[in-house]
Amino acid sequence: MRYLHPLLKPALQETLGVILFQEQVLKVARDLAGFTAGEGELLRRALGHKRADEQIETFHARFMAGAQGRGYRRRLPGKFSIN
Repeated sequence: MRYLHPLLKPALQETLGVILFQEQVLKVARDLAGFTAGEGELLRRALGHKRADEQIETFHARFMAGAQGRGYRRRLPGKFSIN
């Protein structure tokens, strides 16, 4: 199994590279973007909210800034991106 980034393997290897569970989203956010436990909890709540699109938009900016701050490129190899 190939992953877009090696840090995705611990979170996704159990489900063959597919994000199926909210816990996997939190682990990816923590591993790639440096989310704290508190930020992860807020993200988890936003995922289940009626107006998830509005709330998740704020987390998108935080995720991108965190990932870029840790040295990850905006575009990952292959045809997918974290944008």
